[in-house]
Amino acid sequence: MTAINFPNSPSVNDVHTVGDISWKWTGVAWETVGVDYAVGPTGPTGATGPSGATGSTGPTGATGATGATGSTGATGATGADSTVPGPTGPTGATGPQGTSINFAGTVADITALNAITGQAVNDAYIVESDGNLWVWDGATWNDAGQIVGPQGPTGATGADSTVPGPTGATGPTGPTGATGAASTVAGPTGPTGLTGPTGATGAGVPTGGTAGQILAKIDGDNYNTQWITNTGGGASSVAELTDVELTDLANNQILLYNSSNSQWENVDTDVLTGANYDVLDGGTADSMYLVTVNGGNANG
Repeated sequence: MTAINFPNSPSVNDVHTVGDISWKWTGVAWETVGVDYAVGPTGPTGATGPSGATGSTGPTGATGATGATGSTGATGATGADSTVPGPTGPTGATGPQGTSINFAGTVADITALNAITGQAVNDAYIVESDGNLWVWDGATWNDAGQIVGPQGPTGATGADSTVPGPTGATGPTGPTGATGAASTVAGPTGPTGLTGPTGATGAGVPTGGTAGQILAKIDGDNYNTQWITNTGGGASSVAELTDVELTDLANNQILLYNSSNSQWENVDTDVLTGANYDVLDGGTADSMYLVTVNGGNANG
C-alpha cells in the first residue's frame, strides 16, 4: 500500500486528494470525503512493516479539560503597595447609638478639674496639661483620651486682607546710616524766623558839630570819631568852577570834565555806570561834580 503524505500544518477544512480519494482536515484528523465503500470482511493482519521515518511535529491539539485543583502552595513574598486605589467597599451597618457628652470647657490641669463642683453626668472638660477629654460619670472623671487629631498640612496662603491691621509698637531706633551724597536740588525755602530781640544801643553819631562839618575817624578804634571842618579839594558851587559849559541843568545831573574841549559839561548819571571817578578841584579828565538844581541855580 502506498504511503500518503499529507501536508504539514493544514487549516481546518483543507482538502487533500490522492487519486480518486479526497481527505478533509477537521482540525484533529484527516477524514475521507465523497466516497462510500461497502464494508468487507476483515482481512488478515499484515506483516509488520519497517518503521517509517519520524514525521514532523503535528499541530497543537485542542485544550484539554481543566484538571483538579492542586494543593495550596507556600505563601509568596509580599508584593509592593498598589498605586491604584481599590473599589469602595459596601456601606457597613449602622452602629449602636453612642453616648452624647456636654462639652463644658477647658481647665489647666487635673487639680483644676477635680475642683469643679455642680457638674452633671456626661459633662466633659479638656485638660490642657495632657490634652485629653475627661467625662463625668456621676461619681468620677473618666479619661476619654485625645480628641485632637494630628496637625494637618499647611494650608494655602490666603488673599491679602483689605482691612489694615492695628499699628504695631514702635521698634527700637536703628543704627545711623552712612551719610548720603549731597543733594543737587535746592530744598524749599523755610518759613521766616521770628524777629530777634533788639540789640544793644550802638555808639551812634557823636553829638556836637556845626553846619558843613563832616565826621572823621580819630584812630583805628571802633566808633572813635569827631566832627571836623572839610578842608579838602572841591567846590561848593558851580560858580567856583572855571571852563564850565552848562546846558539845561537838571536835578541829580553831574558835571563831567571833557578833556577833548577842556570844559566841564553837565550829563546824566547813567554815563557813570561801571566807571570810577574822583571829585576833584581842577579840570582833569574823569573828574566830576554832582549838580543839584535849587530854584534854577546849579550848585556843586
